[in-house]
Amino acid sequence: ISDGIKRRATSALLTLEKASRNSQPVQYLERQIPSLDATRVCVSFAEAKFGRLFFKPITIPARIWISWKGTRAWKQLNNTKSSSGTTSSTITS
Repeated sequence: ISDGIKRRATSALLTLEKASRNSQPVQYLERQIPSLDATRVCVSFAEAKFGRLFFKPITIPARIWISWKGTRAWKQLNNTKSSSGTTSSTITS
């Protein structure tokens, strides 16, 4: 990742941290749970959200590919079972 992107991401996170200090939900959380650093919770949420958005173009095609491979393997397994498991059994009455 280039230095420019790192600087912009750091700047955005610092701006978010400053803005979250004045946020009513953050102040509410800090009042309700004094031991919780609500600003850090907001920054962690933003980092996680950014990470998921950043990796989404990779993970979605990977999930589709894994599902496709799994479906093919499952069908092949079922075809193998059905072809090897069938024997000619006659029912006599």
